[in-house]
Amino acid sequence: MNILGLLVLQNLGFYLGDNIRLYIQLQANAILAKTRCYTMSLIYIYYRDDNKSHSEGH
Repeated sequence: MNILGLLVLQNLGFYLGDNIRLYIQLQANAILAKTRCYTMSLIYIYYRDDNKSHSEGH
C-alpha cells in the first residue's frame, strides 16, 4: 500500500465519518422535535381535560 492510497482512504474515512455523524445528528433532531411536539400536545390535552372537569365540578 502506498502513501497516496493511505491518504485517500484516510480522507474518505473522515468524509464518511462526518457525513454519518451529521446524518445521525439530523435524525436525532427530527426525533427529538417529533417527541417534543407529541409531549406538548399530550400535556395540552391533559390540562384542557383537567380544566374542563374542574369547571364542570363547580
